[in-house]
Amino acid sequence: MTGLHAPPSHTGLTSITVLEFLNGLPLDKVAEGYLHALRPSIVRVSTGEVTCDCRPWRVTVLVDRAGKIQQITQEVEVELFPQHLEYRGHPCGHAHNVLLRDAIRKRDAKEVAK
Repeated sequence: MTGLHAPPSHTGLTSITVLEFLNGLPLDKVAEGYLHALRPSIVRVSTGEVTCDCRPWRVTVLVDRAGKIQQITQEVEVELFPQHLEYRGHPCGHAHNVLLRDAIRKRDAKEVAK
């Protein structure tokens, strides 16, 4: 909804795992092509440690010492609903992140059970 009758909009950021089929492959031009298809604001590559700052739409590629991709994540903006705005009594987006990951795990468990 838009206009005067729209509910208040709350958003938060979380990080999701993407392009899992590239795990174990080298970070080469083919992998870079897939990374750019995500339309990232920036791509960072690390061998392990990263800062806990927040850059919406940033893609992080974790590689091993041989340059093989271990994990790719993207920081994304998600809608927060009023009932998700508190975690342990503190207003934040962390509760929504926990609920989102739980929903994904439950969905995956249902797919495995089929």
